[in-house]
Amino acid sequence: MATVIRLRDWPEGLYLNSDKENPAIGKPRGEVLIGGPMVSQGYFIPDPDNLNENDKELVKKNQEEYLQADGYRWFCSGDIGQITENGTLQIVDRKKDLWKGPQGEYVALSKVESAGKLSPYVDMCMCYGQVGQAFVVLLVVGNEKCIKALGKELGLGEDYEKIISEPPVLKAVQDSVVEYCKKSKLVNFEIPQRLRIVNALWTPENDMLTAALKMKRVVIQRAHQDLIDDMYNNGKGK
Repeated sequence: MATVIRLRDWPEGLYLNSDKENPAIGKPRGEVLIGGPMVSQGYFIPDPDNLNENDKELVKKNQEEYLQADGYRWFCSGDIGQITENGTLQIVDRKKDLWKGPQGEYVALSKVESAGKLSPYVDMCMCYGQVGQAFVVLLVVGNEKCIKALGKELGLGEDYEKIISEPPVLKAVQDSVVEYCKKSKLVNFEIPQRLRIVNALWTPENDMLTAALKMKRVVIQRAHQDLIDDMYNNGKGK
C-alpha cells in the first residue's frame, strides 16, 4: 500500500507551493494532504437518511476533511508543512482552530478565546500557539475604559497607548484572564501563559476580520508578530 503526500496551497494563510521560487523562503509550502488506499471513507454516519444534529456535523466534517482527486482519496490534515532540501516533510503551522502541545495535548483556540473575553478588560482576543513551543499566548484588544481605570488605580495614569505595555497592567489583565479561564474549567495547558495588549482595533476595514466579523488569524498573527515573539522570548508580564 502506497501513502502519498502532497501540499495544497492555502492562499488565506500565504502558504503556497510557489514559495519554492521565493528566494526568502525557498521551499514549497501548503496544507498537508495524505492520500492512498488506507485513507478512510470519513466519519461513520449510522443512518444517512435520518440525520440528527451530531450526524449533520459529521457530514460537514467529511466534506471539509476528505476529498477525491487524481485517483486517490485524500485526508486534509489541517497541518501546514514544507518540503525541506533533503526531501523531508516539516510541519510549520496549523490551519485548523487547534494547537498541539509538546506532550500531544490539543488546545481549542476558540475555547480559550471565549473564556478570555469574559474578562472586563478584554473586548476581543486571539489565542495563538507557536509550533515547537510549550504553551499558548493571547493577543488582546483591550476594553479602553476598564484599562484606563486600571491604569489610574495603579498610579500609572490614563494614557491608553502608554499603559497597555506597563508590566503592572499586563499582570492585572493576565490575572483576570486566568481567573475566567479557570472559572470556565480550562485545564492548565489551555490557559495562556502570557498576553500582550494590542494598540489597534480589529475590523473588516483593516482586514483583521471578515465581513462576518470572524478573525483572520494569520493576518492578525503577522500584524502582531513582534508581540508574539516578545511573549515567547521574554518572561511573563514583562
